[in-house]
Amino acid sequence: MPTTPPSPHSFAPALLRRGKFHNPGGHGAQGLPSVLRWLASRARGPWPTSVSDVHVAPPASRVDDGTIRATIIGHATVLVQVGGINFLTDPVMSSRIGPTSWLGPKRVRPPAVPFDEIPKIDVVLLSHDHYDHLDRPTLAALARRDDPLLLTGLKVGAKLPSRRIVELDWW
Repeated sequence: MPTTPPSPHSFAPALLRRGKFHNPGGHGAQGLPSVLRWLASRARGPWPTSVSDVHVAPPASRVDDGTIRATIIGHATVLVQVGGINFLTDPVMSSRIGPTSWLGPKRVRPPAVPFDEIPKIDVVLLSHDHYDHLDRPTLAALARRDDPLLLTGLKVGAKLPSRRIVELDWW
């Protein structure tokens, strides 16, 4: 019988105290034993080896006409263009996501916009440091090509291949 996965997040902001994050009120992750029980008992559906998409037309190099354009590239990767600035959220373009280039799940759906068709990026917004949101090879390629400003949460900057990093706290 499948179980419900433990909630990994709380709606209350995490607090940084003595170098560690804490969820106020005791809400949040249920602990490793609970996660392991869920992993062992969850029902898995079939997983495809590949999913084809309709190719998306390359985005404009800049949008400065008073509109906002958003192009979904895949999972949490979104190109947001507004006021002549190009923002990219959680850029993941690698074919495999994990701690190394050979370990971790293989991508089954290619990015809707290939890396070489993404315009020059001014700012990268990184929501958190999980592998499916923080892809170091993609960030390194962006740093070499565009040198964007990277905005991320506290204690993530040391993991980033860039010189231009701003770590932000809750609120």
